[in-house]
Amino acid sequence: MQPPRFLALLGLGLLVPPGALAAVDGLCPIIGAVLPAPTKPASHAAVQNALADFRTAVEKIVGGLNRTAVSVAVKSIQEPDSLIELHHTPPTLDPRGVQKVDANSIYRLGSISKIFAALAVLKLDGVSFDDKVTKYLPELRTLGDPTRAEDAVSRVEWDEITLGALASHLSGIAADYAIDFASFPGFNPTQRGLPPKKNITDPGCAGIAGIRPCTEKDFFEGFGSRAPVFAPFSAPAYSNIGSPLLSFVVERLTNKSYAEFFQAAVLQPLGLNDTGMKKPEDSRGVIPLNDTWWSTDIGFEATAGGFYSTLNDMLKFGDAVLSSKILSPAATRKWFKPMTNTASLGMQLGAPWEILRATNVTRDQRAIEIVTKGGDIFNYRSTLAMIPDYDLVLTVLLGGDSAEKGMSTAVPLIQAAAVKILLPALEQAGKEQARATHAGTYRDEATNSTAVLEVSDADAGPGIRVARLVVRGVDVIATYPAMRNMSPNPPAAGTLPPARLRLYPATGVASACRQAWRGVYSIGAPEQVAADDALFPWLQNRCVTWASTDRDVYGLQALDRFVFNTGKDAVTGSLEMPAYQVKMVRVAEGS
Repeated sequence: MQPPRFLALLGLGLLVPPGALAAVDGLCPIIGAVLPAPTKPASHAAVQNALADFRTAVEKIVGGLNRTAVSVAVKSIQEPDSLIELHHTPPTLDPRGVQKVDANSIYRLGSISKIFAALAVLKLDGVSFDDKVTKYLPELRTLGDPTRAEDAVSRVEWDEITLGALASHLSGIAADYAIDFASFPGFNPTQRGLPPKKNITDPGCAGIAGIRPCTEKDFFEGFGSRAPVFAPFSAPAYSNIGSPLLSFVVERLTNKSYAEFFQAAVLQPLGLNDTGMKKPEDSRGVIPLNDTWWSTDIGFEATAGGFYSTLNDMLKFGDAVLSSKILSPAATRKWFKPMTNTASLGMQLGAPWEILRATNVTRDQRAIEIVTKGGDIFNYRSTLAMIPDYDLVLTVLLGGDSAEKGMSTAVPLIQAAAVKILLPALEQAGKEQARATHAGTYRDEATNSTAVLEVSDADAGPGIRVARLVVRGVDVIATYPAMRNMSPNPPAAGTLPPARLRLYPATGVASACRQAWRGVYSIGAPEQVAADDALFPWLQNRCVTWASTDRDVYGLQALDRFVFNTGKDAVTGSLEMPAYQVKMVRVAEGS
C-alpha cells in the first residue's frame, strides 16, 4: 500500500500556496462553514451547470485510458440521491470480471481500509485514542533484535505510542514489514551496492511475487529488527503497520476476529453488503486485463489496505460518516480534526485522514478543509473525500494498468476538479439560500432597534454582512472600536479605525427552530490589515478569530452571540441579541 499520490495536486494550484493571504478584504471568518450548506443543491441552476462542467472534466481526464476503469460519484448528505455518477469502462477488461463498470462493480480500496481500522477502535466502549498501545498489547515491549545493541537509535519506544499515534502515522514505527527486497528471488542486491543475501535477514514472507503472506506471528517474531523512523509524535511517517496493530487491539478486547467485529459494528448496520476483506466473486470485480493482483492476499497488513468495495457502498459509507450516523456528531467532529502538520502548508493528517486545505476555491478566499483518505494498492487507486462545509461526499475508484499514461494521476485530478468546479457553485447555492432564509431587515419598534443583513452577489466576503446594526438608537458597529479600547484616556471620536461585522453559524449549536450564530468584527480597512500582516514572517497574523470569539460579555451574555428563530423551511422569523436583551422581527427580505 503506497501513500496517496498528492504530488499531483501541487501542480493544480489547489493546495495552499506559500504566499497565501487571509480571506478577501482581510476578513478572518470562523473556520468551517460560513453559511448553512444548501439543502437542495441538485435543483440549483449553478450546481447543475457545474455538474455538467465536472462531467466534461472527468471525461477529459479518463478519456485516454484504454486499460483502466474508473467510477466516480458525488453526493450531498442533504439529498437521498447522488448529484452525479460517472463510469469509464475501458475497451478491454479481464474476462474473469465485469465487462461494463457500474456502481455495484467491486474494486480494491487500498489504504482507504485504514479508515475502517481507526473507526473500529472508536466503536469500542471505554477505549481512547490516547491509550498507550502497550495497555492492550504488552508483548510489544519484548520486540527487539538480539543481534544488535538496544538503544534509542534502534529500539521503538512502544510505551510512548498511543492508539491515536498508530492511526495518524505519528508512531514513528517502520513503514512496512511485508515489503522487503530480500524476500524477492529476482532481486540482485550486489547490483545495487547492497551486501549479498546470505549476510542479511530475510523476512521470508510478502504476499506478492509468489511468496506467502506475512502473518501476525511473523510480525511479532521479526518486526523487532526494524528500527524506528522517528521518535513517537516527532514527525509523521507513513506506516502500514499502525492499522494492523489497531486490529489486534480490537480482537484482543472483543474476542472476535477484526472482520467479524467490523461487520457487526459498521458494515451490517449500514447495509454495506459488498464491502469486506474477503475477495469477492471474480464475476463482480473490476479486474484489469491479465491482472494478477486482484486476488493477492497481503496477510496481516490487509487491515491497512486489503478491503474491497463498490462505488455505492463507499458513497453510502461517506454519507453515514458525514451525517454522524456511525458516531455521535461530537465524536465525528473530533475525528475529523487534524492530529499533526506535514511539511506541506496545504496538508494536515488526522486518524487516518489526509486533510487538504485550499484558499483559492471560493470568492471569499477562506480556508476550506477537504477531509480525504486515498488508496493505492497494486493496480488500484481510490479516494474518499468529505467536505463538511458543504455537506459533500466524493468517491473515486479506479482499477487498471499502472503503466498506462494518466492512470496514476487520474484520481487526484478528479478530486481536484470536483473541488475547483463544484464548490463555487455550492457556495452560490448556499448564498441564495441564506438570502431567502436569513438576509433582510429586522426591526423592534419598542426599542428603536434595526438590523440589516445582506448576502449579495456583489459581496465576495464570507458569511452574512451586517450592513446596519442599531440598538436603542445606538450604532453598535460604529461604536464598537471605542468600546474595545479600555485606555483611561480614550482616543478622540473619529480617530479609531472603522469596524466591519459579519455573522457565521455556530457549528452544531442549533435546535429544530433556533440557530446560534456568532458575529466577527474586523477592525481597520483591508489595506491596514494587509500592512499589519506584512510585518510578520508567518501567515495571517491578524487572523485570530478563534481567540477573539465570545470575549466581550455583558451580564453573562456574549455581545457577539446572535440567535435566529426559524420556522418552515428554516426561514427566519426573528433575530435575538441576548446581551442587548432585544428581539427583532424580520420585516423585509434581503437582497
